[in-house]
Amino acid sequence: MQEALGTRLDMSTAYYPQTNFRAEVGEGQLIGPELMQETTERISQIKDRLKAARDRHKSYADKRKKPLEFSVGDYVLLKVSP
Repeated sequence: MQEALGTRLDMSTAYYPQTNFRAEVGEGQLIGPELMQETTERISQIKDRLKAARDRHKSYADKRKKPLEFSVGDYVLLKVSP
């Protein structure tokens, strides 16, 4: 998931502002909005790609599906339980 979002997971010990360079308040304020914007864009891109994949799968299924035609007097099998 980190790769998809363009982030990386770094393990560290307890929170120490002196040693953890990413814990600086000023840097966090600069990265926060940029990260939110990039994350929002990537989520939108993922949703668009999922919709395209769903549409593609639907068109494949619709091509193979044959319409059912019944007339009066035909015997049909009804499924009454899931």
